[in-house]
Amino acid sequence: MFELDHELAQDIVDRTMAILPYNVNVMDNQGLILGSGEPERINTRHEGAQLVLANGRVVEIDGQTAKHLKGVLPGINLPLMHDQRLIGVLGITGEPDGLRTYAELVRMTAEMLVSQRHQQAELQWRRQRCDDLLALLLADTG
Repeated sequence: MFELDHELAQDIVDRTMAILPYNVNVMDNQGLILGSGEPERINTRHEGAQLVLANGRVVEIDGQTAKHLKGVLPGINLPLMHDQRLIGVLGITGEPDGLRTYAELVRMTAEMLVSQRHQQAELQWRRQRCDDLLALLLADTG
């Protein structure tokens, strides 16, 4: 089972913000901000993300709605999926009308980065197991 971590979340944020002029947040499966263009928000809860996690769908928050939620700015929050499992939330700050297309592209890219990181970790695990087995077979006591 693969989980988001701070390093991967911040990598997604940094790569995205190098291209787009919007703040990006990546939250885990509990709504905790793991990566953000606003470092002071890291390790805080995001109510918009919690709505996505509860409903499993995109949540758009306009300026009026944001006033009623704690720690939330206007923007779009999208579910991040891996192997058909909801592993976190991607949030982009700004007025939703201007963000929809960007948000879908960023989500697709983030999910590809998650899959790549998962595949790398799995390959490294397999290599280590093969090395361990080979060492046992070659050892005198094996």
